[in-house]
Amino acid sequence: YIEGIMKQETVETLLSCLRAVVQSGTAQSIQIKDVPMAAKTGTALRGAEKTEKISWLAAWWQDAPQGNRLAVTMIDSPRGMVDHKHAVTKELLRP
Repeated sequence: YIEGIMKQETVETLLSCLRAVVQSGTAQSIQIKDVPMAAKTGTALRGAEKTEKISWLAAWWQDAPQGNRLAVTMIDSPRGMVDHKHAVTKELLRP
């Protein structure tokens, strides 16, 4: 952690974008009433035939009553299988 590596304006812009991922983007299903969160999701196909999938979700609740909370969930599964990264992450961040 290096303080001051980015301008505060840049930090605020990034944070706004990552909050939008939870409010109206690919991590909407982790929303918890009155819990402001920010997140980034990702998916990658792997293997020679692209038959395997890695999907991940990193989410944090800044200024939680018990301190900042971060959850990172990664699922490695066959392509086409339902992954539960959203449900797991939501449970990890639940108050």
